Amino acid sequence: MARSNKVLDKVARGTSDANIRFDDLRQLLRSLGFTERIRGSHHIFFKESIEEILNLQTQGANAKPYQVKQVRNVIETQVVQSLPVTMSWVATRTKPTYVRGSK
Repeated sequence: MARSNKVLDKVARGTSDANIRFDDLRQLLRSLGFTERIRGSHHIFFKESIEEILNLQTQGANAKPYQVKQVRNVIETQVVQSLPVTMSWVATRTKPTYVRGSK
């Protein structure tokens, strides 16, 4: 789980979207409760409580930067609300700030 936390930090910062490994992003989404369906090169992630569907593809070994941004937006707007530990990211996204507490 520590690796997922590191990937979550990288995604949250938004400073290295082009350097996020595709497999790490897949693992992060699965650890957040997303279901993965694969159709050819398309990895489609969905979650019952979230309306948006994420369609990811690789760019070599890395995820495509615009898709990392989509994942970040879904996490910020929808996934964080359902986690036991609320995550509040600084507006500049230079460093994530974790706030413990109830929903």
